[in-house]
Amino acid sequence: MNNRHLEHLDVIRVTGQSHKSFDDAVSSALKQLACPTHGHNHHPCLIFKSFEVVKLSGFLEHDSNERTCEVTHFNATIDVTAAHDHSDACDHGH
Repeated sequence: MNNRHLEHLDVIRVTGQSHKSFDDAVSSALKQLACPTHGHNHHPCLIFKSFEVVKLSGFLEHDSNERTCEVTHFNATIDVTAAHDHSDACDHGH
């Protein structure tokens, strides 16, 4: 009997925000998946494997008098690759 099977992967797109850095925005996005708020775990039987940054963006504060241009808000949109957890805890008869 062959116990190997094709791994089913999903891609979940999530966006994180930060006032500190792009790194913090990526961490914020990942935290949304790992620690969902209000008890709403939409991905209870997925194991997150990797991510790819899709888009980095932000907002600027430009002061022409002071000749400064500061980043005030960082956004990171990432695609997270997840595999289905086939353990007994997530086995729903599939």
